[in-house]
This record gives sequence, C-alpha cells and structure tokens, in this order.
Amino acid sequence: MLKPLLTTRQKILLLLWLLVPAFYLAYWAIVLPAGPTGRGRLPVWMLMYVPLAAWQVLNDFKRMRRNKPGFVRLIHNRNYHKLALIGTGFMNAVYCYFIYSSTHPDTTDTSRWMPAYGGLFILLMGNYLLPLSRREYMESELTFNTPFMRRYGDLLVRAYRLVARLLVVGGAVAMVGAAWLPINTALSVAAGTPVAAGIVAFSVFWVWVARRRWLAVG
Repeated sequence: MLKPLLTTRQKILLLLWLLVPAFYLAYWAIVLPAGPTGRGRLPVWMLMYVPLAAWQVLNDFKRMRRNKPGFVRLIHNRNYHKLALIGTGFMNAVYCYFIYSSTHPDTTDTSRWMPAYGGLFILLMGNYLLPLSRREYMESELTFNTPFMRRYGDLLVRAYRLVARLLVVGGAVAMVGAAWLPINTALSVAAGTPVAAGIVAFSVFWVWVARRRWLAVG
C-alpha cells in the first residue's frame, strides 16, 4: 500500500476548499424565495464535481499498488499538487461566478474576465504539466510493456511535452485576446485551446511514428 499522499490536516483544508461553492449555494438557497425566479435559477447540477473530488481526497490513492513506480513519483511531486490545487480553484471560482450571475442578473454582462481567467488557467496547467511530462512519471508495467510503447514511448513523451508547451502559448494568447476580441470569440479561443493543443500533438506524434517506420524500412 502507498503512503498517504495528504496529511489529515491537508485533507481537512482541501475538503473545506472544495465545499466553498456548496456553502455559497446553500446561502443563496436560504435567502432566495422558492420558484423559477428565485431558487430555480441556482445551477445546482454543477455541484456534482464536489462529492467526486471529496471522495478522491478521502481515498487518497491508498489502493494503488507499489508496482507503479512512475505513478508513485508523480503523486508525490510538488508540481502535481500545484496542478490539483489550480484545477480545484478554477472549478470553484467558475461555479461561484455562475451562482453570483444567477442571483444578480444585472451583472451577467461583466463576464469579459472569463476568457482571461480561462487563459490564465490553461497557461498554468501547461506550466505545471511540462515538468510532469517525463517518461519516469509515465513508466509502469502497463504503460510501457507493449511492443508499440517500447518502440514509440519516447515519441509519446515528446508529444506530451508538446501539449504542455502549446497550452502555455495558447493560454497566453487567450489572455491577450480577452482584452480586444469580441467576448464570444475570446471565449471560443480559451475553450478551444486545449482541444487544439491535443489535436496538434496527436497529429505530430503520428507523423513522428510514420517517419521512424519509414526510416526503419529504408
């Protein structure tokens, strides 16, 4: 069994941080009157990620086996912890914003910060994914124990690193674009950056694979 990733104090603090949107939602559920124009506006369905994340925090990866050395090194890396905190903070902030905009309809037009915030999140994700996209974190009996992965695993690692770099660049572009692009265009840039980064890296990976196969035949 693995050593717990989080201490009891860290678990309590992270659970409280996860419950911030739930507390905020409960406050408005008490204050607002019942009905479609009151509590009916609250985006309750978005709260589903909170119990899932809380369950993961409480289980703390303790059921993973020690025959996955790459995973053991990964979850004890400080960059992984920062990545998890950034992801949780992003979800909390977005959900609290939707709760606020649902209870204050006159402020829904002040959403230009959303693409800038999304771009910052993407940039930070790429920044912390970059040091984690190394083969020693991906090694395991399942990942690199196939003929394909033994032959092209290094190319896959390079593709992961390419995704991280593209996220950094795309996040910066989304942040800059949020200042002068139309709001819908800026939101599309922020939302499309991760998808575009994945498609580009996936395509480049198969180009590398084809090139290696062609060189092997030649």
